[in-house]
Amino acid sequence: MLTFKERIQKYEYHLNDTDDQIISYINDHFTNVTRMSIQAIAEESFTVPNTIVRLAKKLGYDGFSHMKNAIKHELEANEEDVPGDVLKKTKELIDEVHVEQVHHLLEQARRVLVYGIGDSVTYCEYLVQGYRVVNKKCEFYLHRHTTITELEAMTPKDLLLLISVSGESEAVIELAGRAKEKNIPIVSITHFTHNSLVNYADYRLYFYSPPERLLHHNITNPTPIFYLLRHLLEQYWKNHK
Repeated sequence: MLTFKERIQKYEYHLNDTDDQIISYINDHFTNVTRMSIQAIAEESFTVPNTIVRLAKKLGYDGFSHMKNAIKHELEANEEDVPGDVLKKTKELIDEVHVEQVHHLLEQARRVLVYGIGDSVTYCEYLVQGYRVVNKKCEFYLHRHTTITELEAMTPKDLLLLISVSGESEAVIELAGRAKEKNIPIVSITHFTHNSLVNYADYRLYFYSPPERLLHHNITNPTPIFYLLRHLLEQYWKNHK
């Protein structure tokens, strides 16, 4: 299950200043809120109970009680140090609103350019081939300079999809910066963490697969990444059968 802080990151585009005020109070009194009533939290955070209920629903909870119980379970899980299920967490991270918005952009885009480097090349090729199944023209170029040349010919009517497990690849971030200057819509696909790439993205799609290395080799679990990409493709294919 996603933690409270992870839900904040996932749904941050929904949140307003009042939500941030309540969240700040909850984070500062994380243990105490599990023993507080909604009226007490509202009074301490200078808001009203209905606003807290709305916040809970924005964060994907059924309501205040669900949010409070989830925080309690989270505290207990932390004490037991229970490892997370990366595939289950990836499923919880998928935001269908963003998936639908990305597909709308794909549908309208004159050109779609996909880019990633290193181990992400495999993911880029998989995604491009999947969209081509239903004759959606997508482009992927292995060489950075070719990609930059193609990007320079793109306009705000096009779309750039960037894949980076860490979200910190300098080459990918450089491309995002160039696209931002040209007002080209950007979709980032990264591991669920605060990273540099998401700061450039108009839409952020997440999987949960923390980078892992063994004896200088990348052993990051690819299953959650492919799960997200497959979900994107299957949702797109549904409308093009």
